[in-house]
Amino acid sequence: MIKFHICFSFFFLFIVEKCPVKRQIDLSEPTFSARDTIYQDIFRPWDGIWEGTFITYEDPEGQTRPLSPLMRPDTNLIKALPIQSVVKVRQQYQSVTPYFQKVNITDRYIDHSDTITVRSEGINKVEDGNLWCIVQKPEETVIHHGDTAAKSNTIIWQRAESDPLRKEYFEETIVGDIYYIAGYGYYGEDDSTLNPRTWFFAKYRAISDYFR
Repeated sequence: MIKFHICFSFFFLFIVEKCPVKRQIDLSEPTFSARDTIYQDIFRPWDGIWEGTFITYEDPEGQTRPLSPLMRPDTNLIKALPIQSVVKVRQQYQSVTPYFQKVNITDRYIDHSDTITVRSEGINKVEDGNLWCIVQKPEETVIHHGDTAAKSNTIIWQRAESDPLRKEYFEETIVGDIYYIAGYGYYGEDDSTLNPRTWFFAKYRAISDYFR
């Protein structure tokens, strides 16, 4: 659901050494199977229009320690780190079926006095008993595999690509009219066996529940 903003000056989310070729992915609704029923309506809490900020932080001690086992994002620790980037975000989710949701995203990257607006479209879907988030951005296609968490209204998303390196873990949670994202990532020349240098936190507020 979160759809990363890569390949624009500084990460405009993250600095990477090269941007991948955009892959054309089929965003049509997949065929429903009996394996999907365990995830019925899992995306429904996100239906609506959300606005807020996506903030990237850099840990000055990152990449100096072995990776902590079972590491999960701690919101308080993340927000105590130095800020690297702030993106203004508007996201719209609309469930078409209990297993398929359309996504539209507008990101505004602010660099001093300049603002770059990037619009993307994507889907969240359940297919063959798996959760997928696919977003087609102007420069690339971003794919995350999802899983449920112990907390309700929370989905864990992960990405693992090697050329160039993009390894991400983040949790998305809906609490009332607030949508939170917290996670971390490895990019470019990062060493994924060490603690990450790049962390992120987002807080969006529902401005419309029209699609619920």
